[in-house]
Amino acid sequence: MKHLAFVPLIGGMAIGAEQALGRPPEAVFSYLDFWANDSYLMNWYESRGLNIPYHLIDDNDVPTYSDIDLVTSLCPCSGLTQANPHAGPGCQQNTWMLKSTQYALSRVR
Repeated sequence: MKHLAFVPLIGGMAIGAEQALGRPPEAVFSYLDFWANDSYLMNWYESRGLNIPYHLIDDNDVPTYSDIDLVTSLCPCSGLTQANPHAGPGCQQNTWMLKSTQYALSRVR
């Protein structure tokens, strides 16, 4: 099964998907603001000799992927957590989840 990893952060969800499916993701999609976290996963792939493409959704100029069976994501939920006094459906931090979902549903086949 072919899969993509969206906003992997440290990478646990993407690594779990790789173990379950027996192959690494075709590509990783994220945002520039999360590179400090995503870099752990990307460095791990590189240390294994894998050249997994890393695309920034911010760029709005990323490729469309076809024949993808699964998309994993660990989108930041700081806009929903009780630790955020402004949490709720309209919280600004929720835009990461909305934009990632819209991108995946419109550009991944």
